[in-house]
Amino acid sequence: SLKRLFVTILIATAPLLVCAQQTDTAKVVNFGVRASANFSTPVMHNIPRDITASPLAGAEGGMFLDFNIGQRFFIRFNTFYGFQRSTLTMDGARCQLVSSSVEIPVYASWRFGNTRIGWGFVGVGPYTEFVTWGRLNTADGAFNPYHHVIDVDATTGQETLAMTDSHSGFGLMAGYEMPCGLFVDATAQMALTDLLAFDHNSDMWVRPMKLTLGLGWKF
Repeated sequence: SLKRLFVTILIATAPLLVCAQQTDTAKVVNFGVRASANFSTPVMHNIPRDITASPLAGAEGGMFLDFNIGQRFFIRFNTFYGFQRSTLTMDGARCQLVSSSVEIPVYASWRFGNTRIGWGFVGVGPYTEFVTWGRLNTADGAFNPYHHVIDVDATTGQETLAMTDSHSGFGLMAGYEMPCGLFVDATAQMALTDLLAFDHNSDMWVRPMKLTLGLGWKF
């Protein structure tokens, strides 16, 4: 009968209606995971030695939280563990700088699109990175430049390190998220703080720069 057909159609389409309602209703908080390839290098200015740097490929991964202010605006809080590499050429001799770190970026972000075609998104915000381990491989041996002592005060015994093990700056993010939550993105970060830990001319500095290409899933 017509009534039975109507009931059958209603039962069959009810899950789809519920799913569509859940999809169109934005959650206040979303969680997700992300893995990426990175390309990092220290940018140097007025260093007295003849040193140049070029990036090598590394990797990083971690989790993030999206706090949705509205359908279009959200704040993304990230925590990543990464491995970075770069090549340094010092006075004609090549060596490799490697490090691992924990990074905490926060992006104020805007999305555009819809639940049918997916979402494009862009973001900007600060980050802080803490170096957990490092090594500079040279022809004379390897050492950790972040724990390398270049001077000791004869009176106090206080040590002066070559480089700090943390830095902060700003980053840009852009990407595309599919309706299922899978997304691809790219980020660019530039440090605003100096890595050099000893007293030096304010016009001399070393600041890390990093580009990433990522793949992630938002729940």
